[in-house]
Order: sequence, then C-alpha cells, then structure tokens
Amino acid sequence: MSPEAAVDMEPIESPIESLMAKIAEDIRDDRLELPGFPEAVLRVQRAMQSPDASAEDVVEVLSSEPALAARALQIANSVQFRRAGPEVTDLRTAVSRLGFNLVRSIAVAYAIHQLRLRETYSPSARAEIEAIWRTSLKVAAACYVLAKHCTRVNPDQALLAGLLHVMGRLYIVMRAEGIGGAPDAELAKAAAAYQGEIARMLLASWGLPETLQHAVE
Repeated sequence: MSPEAAVDMEPIESPIESLMAKIAEDIRDDRLELPGFPEAVLRVQRAMQSPDASAEDVVEVLSSEPALAARALQIANSVQFRRAGPEVTDLRTAVSRLGFNLVRSIAVAYAIHQLRLRETYSPSARAEIEAIWRTSLKVAAACYVLAKHCTRVNPDQALLAGLLHVMGRLYIVMRAEGIGGAPDAELAKAAAAYQGEIARMLLASWGLPETLQHAVE
C-alpha cells in the first residue's frame, strides 16, 4: 500500500473528539479559562481571591468596565438595597452595600449577557448561550428563595452558586465554537457528562470557596 493510500485510510477526528482533546489539554496545562469571557469579569473574580481583598481592589477593577460598574450601581440602588441607606453614587459604597458574593453574581450575569449579544457566534452557539442564560437565572432565583426561607445557607452565596452552575456547560459551548462546533446531540452529551467537573475547576482557578465549587459540581 502506498503512503498516500495509508494516509487516506487514517480515521478523521470527529468534532466531539477534537473538543474533548482541547478540554483535556486545557486541564493538563492548567489554563481552563472561558473563551470570550469579558476580561473585566475575570479580573473581578481574581481580585477577590485573596482573603485580604478590599472593596478598593474590587472598585479598581469595576472602574475599568463602565457598563459593569453602572450595573452594580443600579442594583445597589434598587428597592431591595435602598432600605440599607440613601442613594449610592460611588462604587465603593455600592460594593460595601452589596457584598462580595453579590458583586461576583452581578459580574457573572453581566458576562453571560454580553456573550448573548455577540453576533459573531454561530446560530447554534447563540441559541445554546441563550438557554444557558435563562437556566442560570431560573436556578439562581430558586437557590436564593430556598436558602432564605428553608435553610441556614447564606442566600447571596446560594444565588451565586445558582448562577455559576452553568459555567461548565458554557465552557464546552465556547470551546466547541472555537474549533468549528460539534454536532448538537454530541455537544449536549459532552455537556451533561463534563459540565460539573469543569465548573468546579473553573471556580477553583478563580479562587472561590471549596463549598461553592462542590455546590456547582
């Protein structure tokens, strides 16, 4: 058999196999980052990694992303939080009023929302991101209500866990988009099989508490 014929007979790697290889490579090289995730949001997570992180550290990062900063101010001045005092006009007071868990939640929700608005993704990826967005909001709301009324769990941390539990699924979608996409049925199967573990590793890379990592897993 000629070398050319042998090459022609080599099995062609399927999109899902290529996707799994890329994910395995990311895990091995300790660079499990969400492709396309707004840099400011990742910086917010990193700014809070240290136990010595202060409101000033977070404010510095928020200030670099005006839309995210405006969202934090808007929520700090919502009916629920206005009970805590007068109208907030500066980011430091907003961060202090909201607390780190809610600031994290606001940043994650903002990031997923920004991904929804991008028109460069394929129709299937945009549809999946939209579904992820709606799922994260539904689960976050349920987590908050259950924690507040039925458990002793911090409701703000439960809300954050609800938002973050989709990170593994989002990672798989974004990684698949970066290599040309995978068939819908196979992508859904991959997401179901790996999303919990990937979400936990992403949160670990952001320095979030182990209890939160295990919750999303």
